[in-house]
Amino acid sequence: MEEPDEILRLRREFEALPKTPNHGETVLERHPEILPEWVMRIIHDPYDRWQELSPSGEASTILAGRVPEFSQWIRVVLLGDDNLFHTAYPDHRLADLYGGRPWRNAQ
Repeated sequence: MEEPDEILRLRREFEALPKTPNHGETVLERHPEILPEWVMRIIHDPYDRWQELSPSGEASTILAGRVPEFSQWIRVVLLGDDNLFHTAYPDHRLADLYGGRPWRNAQ
């Protein structure tokens, strides 16, 4: 469990994180189960990372992360060369990719 000072620091980092207009700026309203400190922990130390191209050719970086207190895989999406934060959400499909829920894949 993180200390309150560490949580506050991570939340400040999240606030300062460059975000896509509209979508990235409202992610916590659309996905209230996601906490900003979780997003920052995943950005700092992802379980996995890969690149994808949208049908329009826009590059995105996908980060897969584990949050022990949530017991779910979370997908974080960063867009473009500037890595603008676009979204974060629980992604149950990652359990198939990694062979189960995150606690089975402890490092």
